[in-house]
Amino acid sequence: MPKYYLVRRTNFAGFHSVHKEGCPFLQNANRCIELGEFDSSCEAIWQARGIYTNSNACIFCVKESVATNAEHLFEWNMFSTS
Repeated sequence: MPKYYLVRRTNFAGFHSVHKEGCPFLQNANRCIELGEFDSSCEAIWQARGIYTNSNACIFCVKESVATNAEHLFEWNMFSTS
């Protein structure tokens, strides 16, 4: 099972991004909250929303939890306000 991380700082859209281990847009895992290992990204998102209610999936590494019509498709951690 892959590890998931929650970025402490919000991105330009005001969301905290959830990334899977190995994501090219995970800036620095040492500065993120380690959520743990999960069977699916949906479980990681629920865990993250317990910490920050405005947590959302990174569209690059947790594709299965992002709907194609979601307004969050433009949410990229590379534009983070960090």
